Amino acid sequence: MDIRIGVTDGPREIILRVGEDVERNQVKADITQALSGAVAVLWLTDHKGREVAVASQRIAYVDLAPQGSHPIGFS
Repeated sequence: MDIRIGVTDGPREIILRVGEDVERNQVKADITQALSGAVAVLWLTDHKGREVAVASQRIAYVDLAPQGSHPIGFS
């Protein structure tokens, strides 16, 4: 699943590809907590094990790609 995160005052999006074994509902719950202000930082781990932190108050939008969709090209 691909996740795109827009950050306020940032020129680019954060784009992550998480493993297919990651629960979509859990990712949505983590994002909801960050957007509601329940947590100060949204932590996500991509398919290669890289951990990314985004300050919750800086998140402008989050886009979750449909399950099973893969862009054409290399990753």
